[in-house]
Amino acid sequence: MYLESSYSESFESSDLKSKEICQDLLQLLTPLEGPKDYSEIDDLFGTHWPKDQFYVVTDGCISFELNGDALFHFDDGDMIGLLPLFGFTEGHYTTDQFVQLQAYHISNLQTVIKESGQALLLWNQWQASNINKLIILYSLNTQDKNRAALGFTHYSEGDVIITEGEPATEVYAIVEGHAEVIVNGVKVGEVLKEEIFGAMALLTNSPRSATVIATERCTVLVVPRNQFQTLMQTHPNICVNLLESLARKIVSLNQRVLLLQNQDTSLT
Repeated sequence: MYLESSYSESFESSDLKSKEICQDLLQLLTPLEGPKDYSEIDDLFGTHWPKDQFYVVTDGCISFELNGDALFHFDDGDMIGLLPLFGFTEGHYTTDQFVQLQAYHISNLQTVIKESGQALLLWNQWQASNINKLIILYSLNTQDKNRAALGFTHYSEGDVIITEGEPATEVYAIVEGHAEVIVNGVKVGEVLKEEIFGAMALLTNSPRSATVIATERCTVLVVPRNQFQTLMQTHPNICVNLLESLARKIVSLNQRVLLLQNQDTSLT
Protein backbone atom coordinates (compact mmCIF):
# COMPACT_ATOMS: atom_id res chain seq x y z
CA MET A 1 0.00 0.00 0.00
CA TYR A 2 1.17 3.54 -0.61
CA LEU A 3 -0.38 6.91 0.12
CA GLU A 4 -1.99 9.35 -2.26
CA SER A 5 -0.42 12.08 -0.13
CA SER A 6 3.26 12.82 0.47
CA TYR A 7 5.83 10.08 1.09
CA SER A 8 6.17 8.79 4.65
CA GLU A 9 9.07 6.55 5.63
CA SER A 10 7.23 5.33 8.74
CA PHE A 11 4.19 4.40 6.64
CA GLU A 12 6.36 2.47 4.17
CA SER A 13 8.09 0.58 7.00
CA SER A 14 4.75 -0.35 8.55
CA ASP A 15 3.42 -1.41 5.16
CA LEU A 16 6.34 -3.79 4.59
CA LYS A 17 5.69 -5.37 7.97
CA SER A 18 1.99 -5.74 7.14
CA LYS A 19 2.84 -7.52 3.88
CA GLU A 20 5.18 -9.94 5.66
CA ILE A 21 2.39 -10.86 8.06
CA CYS A 22 -0.03 -11.18 5.15
CA GLN A 23 2.23 -13.63 3.31
CA ASP A 24 2.58 -15.80 6.44
CA LEU A 25 -1.20 -15.83 6.87
CA LEU A 26 -1.82 -16.70 3.22
CA GLN A 27 0.35 -19.79 3.61
CA LEU A 28 -2.41 -21.19 5.83
CA LEU A 29 -5.22 -20.45 3.34
CA THR A 30 -6.40 -22.18 0.17
CA PRO A 31 -6.53 -19.89 -2.88
CA LEU A 32 -9.27 -20.22 -5.46
CA GLU A 33 -8.43 -20.70 -9.13
CA GLY A 34 -5.31 -18.97 -10.45
CA PRO A 35 -4.82 -15.18 -10.45
CA LYS A 36 -7.03 -13.14 -12.79
CA ASP A 37 -6.10 -10.07 -14.82
CA TYR A 38 -8.21 -6.91 -14.78
CA SER A 39 -7.96 -3.48 -16.36
CA GLU A 40 -9.89 -0.21 -16.17
CA ILE A 41 -12.16 -1.19 -13.28
CA ASP A 42 -14.45 1.63 -12.17
CA ASP A 43 -15.88 -0.22 -9.16
CA LEU A 44 -14.52 -3.65 -8.32
CA PHE A 45 -17.28 -4.37 -5.82
CA GLY A 46 -19.97 -3.35 -8.28
CA THR A 47 -18.72 -5.09 -11.43
CA HIS A 48 -16.48 -8.05 -10.63
CA TRP A 49 -16.46 -8.79 -6.94
CA PRO A 50 -18.34 -11.68 -5.27
CA LYS A 51 -19.16 -10.48 -1.76
CA ASP A 52 -17.94 -13.76 -0.22
CA GLN A 53 -14.37 -13.31 -1.51
CA PHE A 54 -11.35 -11.12 -0.88
CA TYR A 55 -8.29 -10.60 -3.06
CA VAL A 56 -4.53 -10.31 -2.82
CA VAL A 57 -2.80 -8.04 -5.33
CA THR A 58 -0.18 -10.13 -7.16
CA ASP A 59 0.77 -7.57 -9.83
CA GLY A 60 -0.05 -3.93 -10.61
CA CYS A 61 -2.04 -1.70 -8.27
CA ILE A 62 -5.60 -0.72 -7.46
CA SER A 63 -6.84 2.46 -5.75
CA PHE A 64 -9.31 2.92 -2.91
CA GLU A 65 -11.53 5.98 -3.39
CA LEU A 66 -13.88 7.64 -0.92
CA ASN A 67 -16.15 10.55 -1.85
CA GLY A 68 -14.34 10.93 -5.16
CA ASP A 69 -10.85 11.11 -3.64
CA ALA A 70 -8.15 8.43 -3.93
CA LEU A 71 -6.96 7.86 -0.35
CA PHE A 72 -4.32 5.21 -1.00
CA HIS A 73 -3.24 2.54 -3.46
CA PHE A 74 -2.82 -1.20 -2.97
CA ASP A 75 0.08 -2.93 -4.71
CA ASP A 76 1.81 -6.35 -4.67
CA GLY A 77 1.16 -8.29 -1.47
CA ASP A 78 -1.80 -6.27 -0.19
CA MET A 79 -5.09 -7.91 0.85
CA ILE A 80 -8.22 -6.04 -0.26
CA GLY A 81 -11.93 -6.60 0.17
CA LEU A 82 -12.00 -7.22 3.91
CA LEU A 83 -13.51 -3.89 4.97
CA PRO A 84 -17.11 -5.21 4.88
CA LEU A 85 -16.11 -7.66 7.65
CA PHE A 86 -15.73 -4.62 9.91
CA GLY A 87 -19.00 -3.01 8.80
CA PHE A 88 -17.35 -0.50 6.47
CA THR A 89 -19.14 -0.45 3.10
CA GLU A 90 -18.38 3.05 1.79
CA GLY A 91 -15.78 3.74 -0.86
CA HIS A 92 -14.77 1.60 -3.82
CA TYR A 93 -11.74 0.09 -5.56
CA THR A 94 -10.78 1.32 -9.01
CA THR A 95 -7.93 1.21 -11.52
CA ASP A 96 -7.25 2.60 -14.98
CA GLN A 97 -4.38 0.18 -15.60
CA PHE A 98 -3.53 -3.51 -15.44
CA VAL A 99 -3.88 -5.34 -12.12
CA GLN A 100 -3.67 -9.04 -11.26
CA LEU A 101 -5.64 -10.40 -8.31
CA GLN A 102 -5.71 -13.75 -6.51
CA ALA A 103 -9.07 -14.62 -4.95
CA TYR A 104 -9.73 -16.34 -1.61
CA HIS A 105 -12.96 -17.27 0.15
CA ILE A 106 -13.72 -15.17 3.23
CA SER A 107 -15.26 -18.28 4.81
CA ASN A 108 -11.90 -20.07 4.43
CA LEU A 109 -10.17 -17.22 6.24
CA GLN A 110 -12.76 -17.26 9.04
CA THR A 111 -12.51 -21.03 9.48
CA VAL A 112 -8.71 -21.05 9.60
CA ILE A 113 -8.65 -18.18 12.13
CA LYS A 114 -11.14 -20.05 14.30
CA GLU A 115 -9.28 -23.36 14.20
CA SER A 116 -5.64 -22.27 14.22
CA GLY A 117 -3.94 -20.33 17.01
CA GLN A 118 -1.16 -19.37 14.62
CA ALA A 119 -3.66 -17.97 12.12
CA LEU A 120 -5.46 -16.02 14.85
CA LEU A 121 -2.15 -14.52 15.98
CA LEU A 122 -1.25 -13.50 12.42
CA TRP A 123 -4.74 -12.08 11.83
CA ASN A 124 -4.51 -9.93 14.96
CA GLN A 125 -0.99 -8.82 14.02
CA TRP A 126 -2.19 -7.90 10.52
CA GLN A 127 -5.07 -5.84 11.94
CA ALA A 128 -2.75 -4.11 14.39
CA SER A 129 -0.27 -3.28 11.61
CA ASN A 130 -3.05 -1.74 9.54
CA ILE A 131 -4.26 0.27 12.51
CA ASN A 132 -0.71 1.57 12.84
CA LYS A 133 -0.80 2.61 9.18
CA LEU A 134 -4.07 4.45 9.78
CA ILE A 135 -2.50 6.22 12.75
CA ILE A 136 0.25 7.46 10.43
CA LEU A 137 -2.29 8.37 7.75
CA TYR A 138 -4.36 10.46 10.14
CA SER A 139 -1.27 12.10 11.60
CA LEU A 140 -0.44 13.34 8.10
CA ASN A 141 -3.91 14.86 7.73
CA THR A 142 -3.67 18.58 8.43
CA GLN A 143 -6.97 19.65 6.94
CA ASP A 144 -8.93 22.23 8.94
CA LYS A 145 -12.18 22.17 6.97
CA ASN A 146 -15.44 20.49 7.92
CA ARG A 147 -14.53 20.10 11.57
CA ALA A 148 -17.13 18.38 13.73
CA ALA A 149 -19.13 20.52 16.12
CA LEU A 150 -17.91 18.95 19.34
CA GLY A 151 -19.43 19.41 22.80
CA PHE A 152 -18.12 19.08 26.36
CA THR A 153 -19.92 17.67 29.41
CA HIS A 154 -18.83 17.93 33.05
CA TYR A 155 -19.25 15.05 35.51
CA SER A 156 -18.79 15.00 39.29
CA GLU A 157 -17.25 12.15 41.27
CA GLY A 158 -19.60 9.17 41.20
CA ASP A 159 -21.53 10.29 38.11
CA VAL A 160 -22.26 7.61 35.50
CA ILE A 161 -20.93 8.54 32.06
CA ILE A 162 -21.89 5.32 30.23
CA THR A 163 -24.32 2.62 31.39
CA GLU A 164 -23.81 -1.04 30.51
CA GLY A 165 -26.46 -2.39 28.14
CA GLU A 166 -27.65 0.97 26.80
CA PRO A 167 -27.58 1.78 23.05
CA ALA A 168 -24.40 3.48 21.83
CA THR A 169 -25.05 6.95 20.42
CA GLU A 170 -21.82 8.85 21.22
CA VAL A 171 -18.07 8.46 21.51
CA TYR A 172 -16.30 10.03 24.51
CA ALA A 173 -12.84 11.32 25.43
CA ILE A 174 -11.73 12.47 28.88
CA VAL A 175 -10.19 15.93 28.60
CA GLU A 176 -9.61 16.25 32.34
CA GLY A 177 -10.18 13.70 35.08
CA HIS A 178 -10.31 9.94 35.59
CA ALA A 179 -12.98 7.21 35.44
CA GLU A 180 -13.40 3.51 36.16
CA VAL A 181 -14.83 0.79 33.91
CA ILE A 182 -17.32 -1.55 35.59
CA VAL A 183 -18.76 -4.81 34.19
CA ASN A 184 -21.44 -6.65 36.18
CA GLY A 185 -20.50 -4.65 39.25
CA VAL A 186 -16.78 -5.50 39.01
CA LYS A 187 -14.05 -2.98 38.17
CA VAL A 188 -12.25 -4.17 35.03
CA GLY A 189 -10.29 -1.10 33.96
CA GLU A 190 -9.72 2.64 34.03
CA VAL A 191 -10.15 5.55 31.64
CA LEU A 192 -7.37 8.12 31.83
CA LYS A 193 -6.94 11.69 30.63
CA GLU A 194 -7.04 12.02 26.81
CA GLU A 195 -8.23 8.42 26.43
CA ILE A 196 -11.13 7.77 24.06
CA PHE A 197 -13.84 5.32 25.10
CA GLY A 198 -17.22 4.11 23.88
CA ALA A 199 -16.11 3.74 20.26
CA MET A 200 -16.24 -0.06 20.03
CA ALA A 201 -19.99 -0.30 20.67
CA LEU A 202 -20.61 2.53 18.21
CA LEU A 203 -18.49 0.91 15.49
CA THR A 204 -20.12 -2.50 15.96
CA ASN A 205 -23.69 -1.20 16.48
CA SER A 206 -23.91 -3.10 19.77
CA PRO A 207 -25.06 -2.12 23.29
CA ARG A 208 -22.57 -0.71 25.76
CA SER A 209 -20.46 -3.56 27.17
CA ALA A 210 -19.53 -1.73 30.39
CA THR A 211 -20.44 1.08 32.76
CA VAL A 212 -18.04 4.03 33.07
CA ILE A 213 -18.14 6.05 36.32
CA ALA A 214 -16.23 9.26 37.09
CA THR A 215 -13.89 8.85 40.07
CA GLU A 216 -13.24 12.60 40.23
CA ARG A 217 -14.51 15.71 38.48
CA CYS A 218 -14.25 15.08 34.74
CA THR A 219 -14.51 17.16 31.60
CA VAL A 220 -15.56 14.85 28.78
CA LEU A 221 -15.60 15.48 25.03
CA VAL A 222 -18.84 14.06 23.56
CA VAL A 223 -19.10 13.20 19.86
CA PRO A 224 -22.53 12.16 18.48
CA ARG A 225 -22.72 9.25 16.07
CA ASN A 226 -23.55 11.43 13.06
CA GLN A 227 -20.42 13.51 13.63
CA PHE A 228 -18.06 10.59 14.24
CA GLN A 229 -17.05 10.17 10.59
CA THR A 230 -16.25 13.88 10.34
CA LEU A 231 -14.18 13.56 13.50
CA MET A 232 -12.21 10.67 12.02
CA GLN A 233 -11.40 12.75 8.95
CA THR A 234 -10.59 16.10 10.54
CA HIS A 235 -9.19 15.56 14.06
CA PRO A 236 -5.93 13.64 13.60
CA ASN A 237 -4.80 13.79 17.24
CA ILE A 238 -8.06 12.32 18.55
CA CYS A 239 -8.01 9.67 15.82
CA VAL A 240 -4.49 8.66 16.79
CA ASN A 241 -5.59 8.10 20.40
CA LEU A 242 -8.59 6.05 19.30
CA LEU A 243 -6.60 3.85 16.95
CA GLU A 244 -3.87 3.32 19.54
CA SER A 245 -6.56 2.24 22.01
CA LEU A 246 -8.02 -0.23 19.52
CA ALA A 247 -4.54 -1.59 18.80
CA ARG A 248 -3.96 -2.14 22.53
CA LYS A 249 -7.27 -4.01 22.78
CA ILE A 250 -6.28 -6.28 19.88
CA VAL A 251 -2.95 -7.08 21.53
CA SER A 252 -4.70 -7.71 24.88
CA LEU A 253 -7.25 -10.02 23.22
CA ASN A 254 -4.47 -11.91 21.48
CA GLN A 255 -2.62 -12.41 24.78
CA ARG A 256 -5.78 -13.73 26.44
CA VAL A 257 -6.35 -16.20 23.59
CA LEU A 258 -2.78 -17.51 23.86
CA LEU A 259 -3.15 -17.81 27.65
CA LEU A 260 -6.33 -19.85 27.27
CA GLN A 261 -4.68 -22.05 24.64
CA ASN A 262 -1.74 -22.68 26.97
CA GLN A 263 -4.12 -23.55 29.80
CA ASP A 264 -5.98 -26.00 27.57
CA THR A 265 -2.69 -27.61 26.54
CA SER A 266 -1.58 -28.02 30.16
CA LEU A 267 -4.83 -29.81 30.99
CA THR A 268 -4.49 -32.39 28.23
